[in-house]
Amino acid sequence: MRNLFVLTAIAAAIVAAASASAAPAYSWNLSRSMMTGFNANPFGEGQVWTAMYDAAGETLNPANFQVMPTFMPSYNNSPQDAWAFPSSHSLIVMVTTAPLPMGASPVVPRGMPMLHPGPGKSSVIRWTSPINGQVQVLGRVSDANAGCGNGVNWAVLRDGSTVAAGTLANGANGDVVSFSAPVQPGTSLYFVVSPNGSNHQCDSTTFDVLIAGK
Repeated sequence: MRNLFVLTAIAAAIVAAASASAAPAYSWNLSRSMMTGFNANPFGEGQVWTAMYDAAGETLNPANFQVMPTFMPSYNNSPQDAWAFPSSHSLIVMVTTAPLPMGASPVVPRGMPMLHPGPGKSSVIRWTSPINGQVQVLGRVSDANAGCGNGVNWAVLRDGSTVAAGTLANGANGDVVSFSAPVQPGTSLYFVVSPNGSNHQCDSTTFDVLIAGK
């Protein structure tokens, strides 16, 4: 819950700053988009978000990213809807539809985006810009299941270039991602979660994202 308070406070500041000038201001919230229509892929207003996976492994190369093919409501009989790669049950992009207990970690609140990599494969969310201008990106990455595993690697790409990356230790409360970038229609930002080495167990990772621009 603390993660949501932090993001909400900073998000309000970003939106207020974007609204201070005469230029039109826009914002895209991943959680809100998932909760208002996640059963299509791409999803969200203008279909700017896409649930994906790295078909070639953990390459951080968008040329290898493919659209998740299968929607699974109430994934694993739990309060979460997911886009998944069926031959690897753990390779998913999901959102909680009710508070979700996750092992030794605090309960994951309703509406939280999560990614889980598969064996040797990254889970990815793509945002595709519909505007020409500048965007401010804010995200928070946290381990959702501290019960086992060895953490994850995460990255944010602008088209093919890495703009932020890190390794999140098992049980870590979170890394904050914040940067600005120029965009034009078709520019893509990728939010990627990969296994840390060969261990993908308990790698459910919250990755909430707000993008504001003008």
